Amino acid sequence: GLVAVFIGLVVCGWALMLLAANLLIQRVPPSWESELSRVALRQIEPKLKPANHPAWDREIAAIARRLTNAMPASPYVFQLQIIDDPTPNAFALPGGRIFIHSGLLKTAPSAEEVAGVVAHEMAHVNLRHGLRQMIKASTPRLLLRVFVGDQQGFLTLASEGSQLLLQQHYSRDAEREADQTGWQYLLAAKIDPRGMIAFFQALEKDPKFAGGDSAALRAFSSHPMTRERIGYLESLWETSPRKTGFEPIVVPNL
Repeated sequence: GLVAVFIGLVVCGWALMLLAANLLIQRVPPSWESELSRVALRQIEPKLKPANHPAWDREIAAIARRLTNAMPASPYVFQLQIIDDPTPNAFALPGGRIFIHSGLLKTAPSAEEVAGVVAHEMAHVNLRHGLRQMIKASTPRLLLRVFVGDQQGFLTLASEGSQLLLQQHYSRDAEREADQTGWQYLLAAKIDPRGMIAFFQALEKDPKFAGGDSAALRAFSSHPMTRERIGYLESLWETSPRKTGFEPIVVPNL
């Protein structure tokens, strides 16, 4: 009896927390996220080293153009930048800023594989996963600023935790949701979504990343590479409404 009551209270509390988080997220306009991104970037920018590689810049621009032109209307303006970091990773700040590690472009042999990662990050932005994580980890003061619509107070308090934006550890459900949504973006852009699968399969075979607990793989922590995730992506392909008609990503040569 008491155990059942306790479990019921925990479930109700969890449901109420989710409801409260969803209500607060709805009170944050996209313009706040964009401003938060700018404030946070000022703090973390000294740690980000831009990569000077014009060919990569053209490739990312071509991928971003294909994806944004095909996806449903977004309130965010996506800004993509390549930074010098050897890990095959990428991360997004709320509001549309996406940073792609040079290691990703060195590791992925095809533009379709890179596009899979970029689509996943765009999905995180549109699904507001970064904001959701921040609200879940917020102090009561920050939540109050959201509730009363105090933009400046929200930005001041949120910027104090800007390092959290660089260390996002999304839940399994959030990663799956971003994979599924990113997959839809790829299909809409007529980009072969199997690049997303191929990228993780290649990492799985790489001895530096083999084994889910390796130090190298933990560097890729915001995108946990597991057999379960690869299996999920393969199931998306099996049930995909489109399996032909994909168009190559054309990267202009200047």
